[in-house]
Amino acid sequence: MSDVQLFSLSHLKCFSLVFRVNWLRAKARVDRWVEEEQLVKHEMEWTTIWFRNQAELWKERSERNDPNLPPGHKSYAAKQHKLWSAFQSKSSERFKLYV
Repeated sequence: MSDVQLFSLSHLKCFSLVFRVNWLRAKARVDRWVEEEQLVKHEMEWTTIWFRNQAELWKERSERNDPNLPPGHKSYAAKQHKLWSAFQSKSSERFKLYV
């Protein structure tokens, strides 16, 4: 074999190795993004569930019939219920495209 042929063979092996390494890096990047997408979808569900639970909690607090409870506390609880319910409905509406 001539020097040119040996040079070409060694370059081909080197390029092949470089392409394999780049392919593996790209595959790892894609795998990470797929995993990240799954996590974000689950976080969207968890967020909506958290908002719903908070709305239910504040609704229960606003409906308490405790005579020792000042009326301002019931008003505050009703306001919080409305706030968390709005969070829940908006998150459900916006996340339904993705979840």
